[in-house]
Amino acid sequence: MKIMYVLTGLKVAGAECVTTQLATRMLERGHQVCMVSLTGENMFVLPDGIELHNLFMSKTPWGMAKALWQARKLVKQFCPDVVHANMVHAVLFSRLLRLLVKMPLLISSEHNKNIEGKLRMVGYKWTDCLSDVNTNVSEEALNHFIHCGSFSAGKSLTMYNGIDYKRFSPSSDSRSALRDEFGFAADDFVFINVARLMPAKDHFNLLQAFAKVSADHPQARLLLVGEGELRAEIETKIVELGLAGKVVLAGLRNDVERCYNAADCFVLSSAWEGFGLVIAEAMGCTLPSIATDCGGTAEVLQQPQWLCAPKDSDALGGLMNKLIGLSAEERHSLGENNRKLALKFSMDDIVLKWEQLYKGVK
Repeated sequence: MKIMYVLTGLKVAGAECVTTQLATRMLERGHQVCMVSLTGENMFVLPDGIELHNLFMSKTPWGMAKALWQARKLVKQFCPDVVHANMVHAVLFSRLLRLLVKMPLLISSEHNKNIEGKLRMVGYKWTDCLSDVNTNVSEEALNHFIHCGSFSAGKSLTMYNGIDYKRFSPSSDSRSALRDEFGFAADDFVFINVARLMPAKDHFNLLQAFAKVSADHPQARLLLVGEGELRAEIETKIVELGLAGKVVLAGLRNDVERCYNAADCFVLSSAWEGFGLVIAEAMGCTLPSIATDCGGTAEVLQQPQWLCAPKDSDALGGLMNKLIGLSAEERHSLGENNRKLALKFSMDDIVLKWEQLYKGVK
């Protein structure tokens, strides 16, 4: 089978990571794979065998027309059995492209509920007829799109993101090495958050919550893994809250599974999420996990007692205090159960579901 993935760009973010992993898995399964980046931005090292085509599309009508014509040529040359477009710009682009060139199957995948604009939802609605299948990463997000009339219910379904269940697994060796690297003491209780430093992830909510926890538990520490445009503001907030020396900004890491294993609890503080892949990763590493109920997170965590409302630092801090107050045995039991729950999102199973969908089997 020939599969063409279309994305806005290939920056290091959730949807891009998931799509790149899916493309890699399809290549490993013997399919021909190519990827098309509208912007030409690429922060990934793709495996040999995946063709990457950069359109370098500019934000002008002429730029759009030129990119569509380039993409038309690519489709005619590659002759894909499936065009799988991901996220709003790539989806709308691919739907318009279908007016210019034949596609046996076009799948439109959104990775969030909040796509930042009513006009984008209208664009989805007006071009829905050009898509064969629509997907979103959670039931909650999918139902929102259907309710808004942007996705037709009859051809829309939930396709969860997947994790490498073998990679995201417990490791005592990683725990010791990483805690030494970050300067954590043996009796420190380490909360971890993995996310881009951007508004949607609401690190300020987390810092306010952690300040309350730190006041009650001096041994509490917070590890923030990720990079982004809000780093300087977050650094300032850490100092303002008197948390210097208790919060570690680890930056962008390519060994995030080891970071999970260095911690004692995962906390997601987002204002909104599509799925919350990092929760599943942390659960795979047997971490007790806490999250804001901000999209698909409830479907990932599957434990309402460890959810709280977004933007409520008192509630989030309360859950963090509750977790740190449990016995070691209780936290171990929570973590072991989380590993079992995370199996639902094993990439091996998710890839098989996508393969069936590519073959026209829903």
